[in-house]
Amino acid sequence: MSLCHFQLRRASLFAKIYPEHRDAYEAIAAAEVLPSYALFSQFKYQIGYLMHIDDAIEAIIKTESEKQVRFNTVFHISFTNPFPWLMDRSAPKHVAIGADPFRSVTAPDQTVLNSMAGVDIALFPTCPVIYTNEFLLKLYSEALADHKRIRLTSCYDAFVHPDIAVGPGR
Repeated sequence: MSLCHFQLRRASLFAKIYPEHRDAYEAIAAAEVLPSYALFSQFKYQIGYLMHIDDAIEAIIKTESEKQVRFNTVFHISFTNPFPWLMDRSAPKHVAIGADPFRSVTAPDQTVLNSMAGVDIALFPTCPVIYTNEFLLKLYSEALADHKRIRLTSCYDAFVHPDIAVGPGR
């Protein structure tokens, strides 16, 4: 088995394990530590990250088609925000990416909160549940309070603007 095949297999395996054992990763996140200090540099994490993003984009496009809506502004509640570029959409203005709770994140001012409150869809990765993303969600929770939280995929929740009807929340 080649190294590439091995890493793809691990990523696929963990794509199933993360949602099935979400409670374990929630407990690790609640302790304010990462499941591994090398998590972000592990190939299985990076490959899985790309797989989950692809699944989320597919689910967004399907939701838009079924509900006859369009999410023009997209935000990823994580360190990076690849979705606007990948989907040819816009990102909210004034909201920093590269937000690392251990180094660079600051409390959002009113301009940032207003921009986040206007976002059509904010995507929250849950595979694995990690402290850094949980921290960012808390940081923006005031701005997203009126958004409807839905389960988009097994590894993504979405916060949908209240003016966009997509169905029941969770």
